[in-house]
Amino acid sequence: MTVSQKPSSPAGKLYPTFPEQDGSRYRCSKRSQPISIETSALSSPTYLPPQWSAHVQPEGKIYFYHDGLFKIVTESWIYESNVAEEVQSWIDHLVSEIQKKEIEPTDLELCIRVDDDKDCLYYIVRKSDQTIFWLEDYKIDEIGHDRVVSSTHLRTALEAQFWLHIDRFPAHFGGLPEKTLLKLVDVFTHARIDQITSLTAAFTYSPVDTEALHNLLKGCRGRTQEPEVVSTVARAWHLVLYNRFWNQYGEETPRLSSTMSVLHYDDEVDEREGYSKSVMSFATFRKSERYRTKLNSLYVDRYIYSHRVHELIGDLLKEWREQRILAFMMLWRVVSALHFMACYNLKCHYHSLHSIFFLFPASHTGVAFSAACFSASLLTSSALIQYHDGMLEHRNSPEAISWLSRRSLEGHKFQRLAFALALPTALANWGLVVFFGCLLCIGLAHLSIKVAAIFIVILGLACFAFVSAIAPESIPTFKWRRFLRKNSCDEKESPV
Repeated sequence: MTVSQKPSSPAGKLYPTFPEQDGSRYRCSKRSQPISIETSALSSPTYLPPQWSAHVQPEGKIYFYHDGLFKIVTESWIYESNVAEEVQSWIDHLVSEIQKKEIEPTDLELCIRVDDDKDCLYYIVRKSDQTIFWLEDYKIDEIGHDRVVSSTHLRTALEAQFWLHIDRFPAHFGGLPEKTLLKLVDVFTHARIDQITSLTAAFTYSPVDTEALHNLLKGCRGRTQEPEVVSTVARAWHLVLYNRFWNQYGEETPRLSSTMSVLHYDDEVDEREGYSKSVMSFATFRKSERYRTKLNSLYVDRYIYSHRVHELIGDLLKEWREQRILAFMMLWRVVSALHFMACYNLKCHYHSLHSIFFLFPASHTGVAFSAACFSASLLTSSALIQYHDGMLEHRNSPEAISWLSRRSLEGHKFQRLAFALALPTALANWGLVVFFGCLLCIGLAHLSIKVAAIFIVILGLACFAFVSAIAPESIPTFKWRRFLRKNSCDEKESPV
């Protein structure tokens, strides 16, 4: 972080900050200590410096406001004289710098915080423009903010920080204009229609949460002077502008859907298209490919919609529970078959060639392999359920964002994760194929060659219909008309 010129009076250093970066209010190291006090001492006087007043943010955090030529807010505990002296020293320094730059103080509000090292973190709010600024010019990465693509994009980012400031200090300036709330209600109305008419709406929150916020804001009409309503409106505006910032609202390349990529990263590596991808797709009956496509759509431009991740996890948990039941039932069937074969030691007389052909695959090895597949499906589905079940306790949880971002591997991206998610279903499917294949071979072994051939033809047509339904592009096409036309042309051109 870049440090400005060291002041003469204050002991520490001056740093620029912004509301989203300054998370000190949620990282308090001090602890309250109970004291013995008389029951009549309900309003013991607590003194503040002149022109200072105390206000309470709706969450419960107290802050202080200075009503003078320069409007100032701070969360530093100026009830203590030594803290008040440090704050006043930094205020004098900053006011002097503002006057040197000939900045009109009429519409400004200075926010400062003096930390334990006596350093000062500050930013300046210009309410008429709904933005924040600093005394010196900084590059956006020097103050720790996300990158921007244009000056208007920066304007959106600073406006989002302005509303976060209003959310933290809502009780001292008399409230917001009613039109600010009405405009916000209109924004959420459009967000709702966008979510209803599009499955890939780019608004950050889920349709359920958006509807709840919409109803909440409509209930605030007519009460925009109350600090609780001011904080509510400011927080909602911050959500909207944060969403607009990431979607590059009003820019040359805005994100119009959640699956649309609009950012370029220098360290981004294209996904590898190799042999392993085809093998994993075949081994999972193409289910890993569908999961990979879904996961890539959830991680566009490294921006994650947490409610969509929760929807995916919910669908996966439902599927894994179904596969666990199927695997358990089939494992019981396979174990029963193995017990039957062991007890009765099925004796087949190889009187013909087709008996040897059909009974060879239907061995104990095949049935044991299917049992292994069902056992592995049961274990993997149980393990995946146990690992992911806790993620559904809270919506919009950072766990969902962390879960997805940590599993995007360089080069492979989500190929390996998609394969792991599809493994319980794939193992159960392979167990079904092998087990029923063994049963089919045992059944065909006791049929005549003609009946068996007819049965195989019917089975082949059924397989062809199944492949045509799930993967029609994999079936080669043959156009008879073009073939016949070509032959007729060759006959006409042939010499007599």
